[in-house]
Amino acid sequence: MRPKIVLLTSFGFILATLLFVSLSLFTLVAPLLYHHSHVSVNLNEFTYIITISYFTGMPLGKIIGRVFGMHRHLALSTFLMVVIISISIPITYISSNFYELIFLRVIQGTSTFLMEIFSIEYSKLLKLPERIVPSTISIGGIPTGVALGTFFVNYISMSNLIILVSLILIVGGSFSLLINSLREYKNVSDEYKNAKSTNYSNPATWLMGIVWMSIAGFNLSLAVILPLYLLKTDPPLINNTMNVFGIAGALFTFLGGVASYLIYKLGKKDESLFLIPVFTYLITAVGFLFIIFAGTKYLLLSTLLVMVEAMNIGIIYSIPKEIFGEKNYANATWEFSLIGSSGHIIAPLILIPIAFSLGFNYVFLVYAIFPLIAALSFLRIKSYMRTGNNYARY
Repeated sequence: MRPKIVLLTSFGFILATLLFVSLSLFTLVAPLLYHHSHVSVNLNEFTYIITISYFTGMPLGKIIGRVFGMHRHLALSTFLMVVIISISIPITYISSNFYELIFLRVIQGTSTFLMEIFSIEYSKLLKLPERIVPSTISIGGIPTGVALGTFFVNYISMSNLIILVSLILIVGGSFSLLINSLREYKNVSDEYKNAKSTNYSNPATWLMGIVWMSIAGFNLSLAVILPLYLLKTDPPLINNTMNVFGIAGALFTFLGGVASYLIYKLGKKDESLFLIPVFTYLITAVGFLFIIFAGTKYLLLSTLLVMVEAMNIGIIYSIPKEIFGEKNYANATWEFSLIGSSGHIIAPLILIPIAFSLGFNYVFLVYAIFPLIAALSFLRIKSYMRTGNNYARY
């Protein structure tokens, strides 16, 4: 692998990790911030509203990326977004206005735009098998940051936040400069000329949106559902369960990238990539069934099984070019991500009322069904793969 690609991968991973360490800390210290906020709601309602606000920012980030065509001016756009999000971080910890907190958390939720940036950039520079591992490593910084946030929560102070924000800006600037140098060298500014206006009429866009929603919406919403479930059934398990949730998400993301690359090389064809999604989604469904029938008895094991589906993240964000073609894959990446990220809002809004009205077993049954739908969607996506469409430039 070329040195610049190794460097770009490293900066991408560090940037995502630092950014999501800082963003994940907020939920962990919500009770402290609640007491100096001027709100008329209770703590549970405060945490829920702030969480939904953060999730709302995630699809908003995809809309911003698509509407403003961030992939056309990727280096500058990435740095500007990083600056805006970074500035919002220390303000969040000193704000006492509830509506201001909501606004700031929406802004911070847009940070998952980095996933599309990594996907589009590595698709531009590398052929399919070679792009899987770098893309997975950079994207893997997101669950890594969330997992590490648990360990840094005891070190929150304004001075430490300023240091963290400074590091984010330095790494973000370095990442953007490196993208700019690679783009100038390869002269790819006209790559998206004559692209379709949208790809929503293409069934593949919706199928990719469904498989991404299985993780972006229904898996991530467990960060809200699991603590609520354990508050009712076994509160002492919350910390250990959420640690497994975060750490397993990061580890399985990396493992999925490496396994996908090796399977692709052994299979010698694009279709071999789909062995992992089908297998891992079945394991995830089994994990949810364990929770339904065994309750909290084997919850840590069940959580581990559920998080196996994180192995699919690298695949989902590595194949758009082969599905949508060179002219359209960048736009389509923002579009299917928007569909999938809408699950950030849909899942909590639907599942939390079901949990409180019908019980958590009905929620976990929905969770068990969705991976099966995603597995079937992946099998259909396979037919859209264009094996002769690897327009790599590096």
